Amino acid sequence: IYVSPLDLNEEYGQIERPERPVIRVATPVGNAPDGSQGVLIINLHAEILLGQIQQMADSRNGTAYLLDAAGHYARRSSGEGASAFVMEPVSRLDDLLSRSLSENLANGMSSPHTDEGWIVAQAPIEFANRGSEVPSRAKWSIALAFPERSLFLAAINLYVLYAVLLVALLVTAVSGFGLSRRLLRPLEDLARESDAIANGDFSRRVSVVGGDEIAALGKKFNAMAERLEASSRMIREQHDRLEDEVHARTMELEHERKALEAVIENTAEGILAIDRSGRVGLLNTAARRLLGTRTDPVGTAIGDCWPRWNDIALEAAVAPLRCELALSNKVLSLAVTPTVTGHIVVARDISRERELQDERRELDRQMFHMEKLTTLGELAMGLAHEIGNPLAGMKAVTQAMQYEEDIPQGLLQALRRLEAEVDRLSGFLRSFHGFAAPQGIVPEPCDFGTTLDDVLFWTRKDAKTQGVTFELVGVEALPPISADPNQLKQVLLNLAMNAVHAMSSGGVITIDAQAADGKARIAIRDTGAGMPAEVLARVFEPFYTTRREGTGLGLAIVRKIVEQHGGSIAVESTPGHGSCFALLWPLASTHHG
Repeated sequence: IYVSPLDLNEEYGQIERPERPVIRVATPVGNAPDGSQGVLIINLHAEILLGQIQQMADSRNGTAYLLDAAGHYARRSSGEGASAFVMEPVSRLDDLLSRSLSENLANGMSSPHTDEGWIVAQAPIEFANRGSEVPSRAKWSIALAFPERSLFLAAINLYVLYAVLLVALLVTAVSGFGLSRRLLRPLEDLARESDAIANGDFSRRVSVVGGDEIAALGKKFNAMAERLEASSRMIREQHDRLEDEVHARTMELEHERKALEAVIENTAEGILAIDRSGRVGLLNTAARRLLGTRTDPVGTAIGDCWPRWNDIALEAAVAPLRCELALSNKVLSLAVTPTVTGHIVVARDISRERELQDERRELDRQMFHMEKLTTLGELAMGLAHEIGNPLAGMKAVTQAMQYEEDIPQGLLQALRRLEAEVDRLSGFLRSFHGFAAPQGIVPEPCDFGTTLDDVLFWTRKDAKTQGVTFELVGVEALPPISADPNQLKQVLLNLAMNAVHAMSSGGVITIDAQAADGKARIAIRDTGAGMPAEVLARVFEPFYTTRREGTGLGLAIVRKIVEQHGGSIAVESTPGHGSCFALLWPLASTHHG
């Protein structure tokens, strides 16, 4: 590395204008394969060195010297303004420093020296590694000279500053500790009293001093503690009162329990507690008698005594259930109530009550039937008297009109049918009268198809109005049956009209006739609304009807006539699917077998 002495800057062989002093630093670079090398040259302007020297001088209010090996120097003192860069001979240092100090600087001594109130330190400027050789004319050094008094005062000021800082730290620490104790003591008291209140001592309070935020917090804490103490006192009083009430109520419940236990034990009805597994938990004396077991039934399965218990428990799983349980030798009435642990069952033996009820029901039925028959007889007598005479007149007129001349054939046919219906109505009155006092019938071989044609003729208008049609199956092939023609017609007319009235929205009436085993099986089936079970059970009872205009006698008379002819009648009906009346009627004797 090469370092030049201070010189003017040259560019392309010419001195740069304005003149600028520089120091050149050069070093070889590169090592090409052909052995060629280059040189890197850096020009350091003197202004940069002056700026660095000025900073050194200003840092301690001293003077900085830059010396070269040729015996020249440049200096900068603290507080000096900008001046030209001038290298002066080292011999002029005698005017600024003592001779011993100037000689030391000229000889390049590096250790500090003091003399005549100055402290001077000098150090060489290194431009390369210590192993590289630098030409002697390129060696530079820098020296700093400071007044001994200013450094001493600076050192004293530094120690004083350290002492002031130490005192300030001590004062701050002591003040902070005192302030923290003053601020934290009320908070510690508040925390301590809070822990006491949390443990149940609501009489604790904090002392309030001053009017700051902590004092306001203490006041609110005391107010809260007072409210908690009052609430705690009220709770204790309420607790004591509740304990007294619970004790009194417990005694009352104990008396009630004993009374209830005596009632349950001595009641005539059996009471059982059955768990979810179907085992008997508790029972009274009456229940023991009803179970009839020789051993203690507690803990045994109730299903051993009551086989239907599983079904009963399933039905009573949601809501209380009342049912009857028929055993081999008795009938029990059970009231089953579901509980959390199982069921409570109240059982009563109703065997004798059932017998009495059946006897009473049969007696009532017979008495009611006798009353209806008596009423029916009285009504029949009145009807026969009131209607019989007009019917006789109508028949006479009808017969007389049939002998008139020039009567159309259609009208003549209608008059004959009218005469036949008058005869049938007269016979009906006699049958109506005979319902209470039966009278003999005169059966004869009857053509079922002919009788049915008359019935359909008289029901045609009502059927057409209702939108009902008839469908006949096997009627023509049915052999003659043994029947009173008028009463047979009355049976068919009643059944046909009932079927028409059951189909207010239209439908089909099917009349199916077959012969088997000397009997005629006649089925009259409609597609109407059907009958519920409670109506179906009473359909043949006299005076029972579901129609406002009905008398309740039609089906009763029908059954009476069928039974008088040695036949039978049965009915099947499903709500929404229509009804079917089935007649079993004897055939004429010539076709029997």
